[in-house]
Amino acid sequence: MLYHGSYCEVQHPLLEKCAKHKDFGKGFYLTSSKSQAIKFLNISIIKALSSGLIDDMQNYGYVSVFQVEDIEDLLVKAFRDADQEWLHCVAAHIKRKLFPDIVKKMADYDIVVGKIADDATNATLTAYLSGVFGEAGEEKTDEFCISRLLPNKLKDQYCFKTEKALKALRFVGCEKNMHEETISKDRLAYTIDLLVTMVVEEIAENTGRDPKVILNEFINSKTGTALYNASSKLWCAGPSYIVELYNNEKARGDTMTAQV
Repeated sequence: MLYHGSYCEVQHPLLEKCAKHKDFGKGFYLTSSKSQAIKFLNISIIKALSSGLIDDMQNYGYVSVFQVEDIEDLLVKAFRDADQEWLHCVAAHIKRKLFPDIVKKMADYDIVVGKIADDATNATLTAYLSGVFGEAGEEKTDEFCISRLLPNKLKDQYCFKTEKALKALRFVGCEKNMHEETISKDRLAYTIDLLVTMVVEEIAENTGRDPKVILNEFINSKTGTALYNASSKLWCAGPSYIVELYNNEKARGDTMTAQV
């Protein structure tokens, strides 16, 4: 059985509703770990709140359960371990322009399977992306990051990337769940600060605007507020995913900039 955590029950997954900047790219994500699926709930809830899909008071979500049928005719990429190839794939998808050739290569697959950084190790991945350990892609930097991610303890994730792949999933049922935060306050604050820095840098690069102005607008936006809210779990997402969420918020006209 595979599990999917979301703000709502999902019986029929739709690719057009899936975010782009996740670990293995755009797709419908599941895991064989029910506890890991429950941890996905808060990010999904924050995205739904930002999009106006649910009420501000909703603090619960659902874990939908699926059975995988025949995948013999599907093109599957399986990362057996949290190694350098896996690390580069994840980094390429959650931070734009880091390893662009990898993104193009992974687009050919129907399903991608591999490890996922959890609450305890997500700060390590964020530090890697921001250059704290050295330049991403260098052997020593990669080896150090992987060692700190505790690869033997990481859960798995399955990304169903095509319509053909989704047809191999059979909905079994779902249940309502809630999840509480566990990461230390100091580590959380450090992770969020790094994410905000990368988010502002990416927006500035894309728009040519003053980073100081962008920072002020972002911090006072709904997305920025959610990022600094530990219980939201938005800090588990990569910078490009957060930028996408923020841009969607601005497109809706929901951003509230503070008086300067």
